[in-house]
Amino acid sequence: NVSRLRSEEAWRKALDTPETRSKVDSLIKASLYPDLESYSFSQMHAILPVFEDIHLQDVHDMWSTMKDRLMTFEGSSSGRIRLTDFYGSLKEKGWVGFDERKEFL
Repeated sequence: NVSRLRSEEAWRKALDTPETRSKVDSLIKASLYPDLESYSFSQMHAILPVFEDIHLQDVHDMWSTMKDRLMTFEGSSSGRIRLTDFYGSLKEKGWVGFDERKEFL
């Protein structure tokens, strides 16, 4: 499926950043197997739960930050904010988490 392949390519490009590579490198160095060039299935099975825990904490922290920022918008107590405020926060405040297209919303 062409659209699925494009989506997978987009994810690979999005994840292939210096920050992500640095994080993965530091996790491997902190693992039980810091100096291996390749890993067996059982070694990866031992390493991946640590990655998962750290990733889940990162997602929670990002979600919490976005929630706190959303609550600062005027009228946010009702659960609604103006789209112009939402999109303006990217430009005015540099809040990169709020850059979704209207079609997505």
